[in-house]
Amino acid sequence: VPLVAKNRALGTLNLVSRAPSAFVSDQLDAMAPIAEILAVGILAQQLQVSLGKYRTMETMAELTLSISNEINGAVQTIVGQCDLLEHATTDEALLRDLAVVIRQAQRISDLLEKMRRTTQDRLREVAATVSEAGVPSSPEDMVDDSQMI
Repeated sequence: VPLVAKNRALGTLNLVSRAPSAFVSDQLDAMAPIAEILAVGILAQQLQVSLGKYRTMETMAELTLSISNEINGAVQTIVGQCDLLEHATTDEALLRDLAVVIRQAQRISDLLEKMRRTTQDRLREVAATVSEAGVPSSPEDMVDDSQMI
């Protein structure tokens, strides 16, 4: 008996008997509501797992973005101070050192931006997985979902 929920095949309910041709049409028809209930249960479990992953990823993304912004703010302060020193000196050795600091600060900023993009991309991927599992994304979707059950 197929396990179908939200127009998606989730598996099958296999009925086994030692006797050949043990199941008649009436028995198979009686199993259809049971298969439907099992399919809804499986879908609910998949949804729960997806929601847990999404919530964990969302929390990690918020933390990553917050820390990234804090670090980037500190890096920009360092660059600003280096710019001030650069304009205030003619010492060639100091200017070379300041250029190294500024290049490394820019490297850190680039790495932070890459980390932010990667985090946001991963969050979108997880959100898409949750959406595929049937999580309504708006109140209108919730109405449509309730009509399907």
